[in-house]
Amino acid sequence: MRLYVISNPAQRRREYLDAINFYSKFAPVYFLENSSYNLAGDMDFRSNERVMIRKFPLSASREKGKGYQEFEMLDSWIISEFDIPGRWIKITDVIFFEISLQFWWIAVSMKARR
Repeated sequence: MRLYVISNPAQRRREYLDAINFYSKFAPVYFLENSSYNLAGDMDFRSNERVMIRKFPLSASREKGKGYQEFEMLDSWIISEFDIPGRWIKITDVIFFEISLQFWWIAVSMKARR
């Protein structure tokens, strides 16, 4: 897998929208955001009823790196979410895991039948 950085804000926005629309076909999506972008003012993000946007402040520890900031945000979400899902998958950026999600869904379905 090739990793890359998207520096064009319009392209990055489009890829995020494509990803949340894709994943919301399988399950509700909690979109956790800690940037200065105004998601509340963007109708394209708010229009999907299966997407719950959770906004968090910018990290005070930016020098610790993106991974640290992501898990700091996850910790804040888990503490603050009233009805946290029993199962969830963390997906970073806009990587698509259709095969993995299908496998996960089959594994969950098989477990439920036991």
